[in-house]
Order: sequence, then structure tokens, then C-alpha cells
Amino acid sequence: MTIEQFVKIVFVQSALSALIALVCFYRYRDRDLSIKLIGFTFLFGSVINLTPLMLVQFKVSGFNNLPPIIFIIYYFTLVTLLYREQFQSKRMYWIILIGVFILAVIINSIFFQKRDINSFSYIILSVTILIYTIAFFYKLMEELPTKHIHQLPMFWINSGLLFYHAGSFFLFAFTDYIVRVLKNDLMIYWTFHNILNILEHSIILLGIYYDVKHLPPRTNKHIVS
Repeated sequence: MTIEQFVKIVFVQSALSALIALVCFYRYRDRDLSIKLIGFTFLFGSVINLTPLMLVQFKVSGFNNLPPIIFIIYYFTLVTLLYREQFQSKRMYWIILIGVFILAVIINSIFFQKRDINSFSYIILSVTILIYTIAFFYKLMEELPTKHIHQLPMFWINSGLLFYHAGSFFLFAFTDYIVRVLKNDLMIYWTFHNILNILEHSIILLGIYYDVKHLPPRTNKHIVS
């Protein structure tokens, strides 16, 4: 795996993130809050994904860990709000959970993984989102809101998140060992991570497609005399 191939994969992932955001914001006023949250999540992800490459390009050092820390906090907040919306719960424990997670990320980045990849924070993120996705599928199987469950946008969005975080959990679990013990440069590791991301994006795009398909037709507001 060359650096040029790695950069191409990063650009493909970022382009897919931007595409998801663009489709989510199509007919913005008609879209469900959950779809808007997905759009904002992937829009920010598209920008953050390219930030490390820009830092290298402009020879800015000492801030490599900052973009991922900002992103993980933003990502966790929006995904938690997404599932809060899906479970139709207004209880405060969702907000408390966000606060606890932000505190854990800050403590980890200051005291434990100052210069390393924040793998501990990503492990907590993946475990929490896996719990969300499994709980959502359980809810879906209990309620069965439609006979054609594969046409539900959240079925695919949830599947994409489950697929990605199930895979990335094991990657992040072994990151510390790979860096400290094997002294690996993580090129193959991050390539596999980005491929996981691309597959997740493709699954989520299918859900966004079904959401667009279910949008009500536009109404002509002009009165024709």
C-alpha cells in the first residue's frame, strides 16, 4: 500500500460523506430530523477526514490529534441525538450520556493518550453505538412498522452503523498494541479502517435513497387562473 493509494481511499471516503450530506439536505424542509442529523454528521466528517492531509500539506505539526478529538465528540453527540429521536425519548439520561462521554474523551486525551491515537475513546464510542444499533433492531423486530422492512431508511442507516462499529471496535482494541509493541506505521490499519468506512457509507446511502423515494411529491403553490 503506497501513500498515493492511501490518499485516494481517503478522498473516496470524504466524497461519499459529502454525497450523503448533500442527499440528506435535498428538500431540507421536507426531511425528517433523523435524516438532517445524519446529513450534519457526514458533512462534518467529510471536512475532518481531509484535515490531517491538509496539516501535512501545510507542514503544521502538534495538532494531529485535535481534529479526531473534535470529530469524535461531534459524531457521538449527533448519533446519540439520532437514536434519542428514534426511540422517541426525551429523558435527560441521553444528554447526561453525552456529557459523560465528552468528559471521558477529554480525560483520555490529556492524561492517557496525549500523542497517541485516541483508541480508548473510539472503543467507548463503538461499544455505545453498537448498543444503540442492537437495541434499535430489537425495537424494530418487536414493532414491525411495515411488512417491507428493507424499505425503511433507518433499517439501512442502522445496519451501516452496526457494520462499521462492529469492525472498527476490533481495530481500535488492537491499536495500542500495534503502535507500542509492533511499532507499525498503521498504513494498512488505516486503509482497512477507511475501507470499512466506505462500505458503511454505501449501506447508509441505500437508506437515504429510500428516504428520498418516500418523500411526498412537490405541490405547485402557484394558482393557475
